[in-house]
Amino acid sequence: MSPDEAFINRARDALDEARILMEANHYDGAASRCYYAVFYAASALLGSIGLDFATHRAVIAAFGKEFVHSGKVDAKHHRTLIDTYDLRQRADYTARPPTDPEDLREAYAAAAAFVSMAEQQLGRQGPDKK
Repeated sequence: MSPDEAFINRARDALDEARILMEANHYDGAASRCYYAVFYAASALLGSIGLDFATHRAVIAAFGKEFVHSGKVDAKHHRTLIDTYDLRQRADYTARPPTDPEDLREAYAAAAAFVSMAEQQLGRQGPDKK
């Protein structure tokens, strides 16, 4: 299995975990899994062109450069990567009220759209497509 295949599989798993946590009203955990779904999908795309990065910020910057600025994907997907990263940071590292359920529903929908976009870019249409 190639690294991009492994990452897209992890993205699907994280999205499924986010849904399960959201349904159980564990909004902070779900926020974190939404971000990781997007992060893994972005890593899959970067891996598909031979790029690998050690930090989250580097993945965010490289995705913007390689996929958005080049015109390969819509800028809204870069915004999703940034916004879900910020949501995860608040959910995991700050003392404040839990993640708002409506914010989480929006983040989940954006994360699902991002993973779908990545699958299309990679020529896959879900878990059964190789």
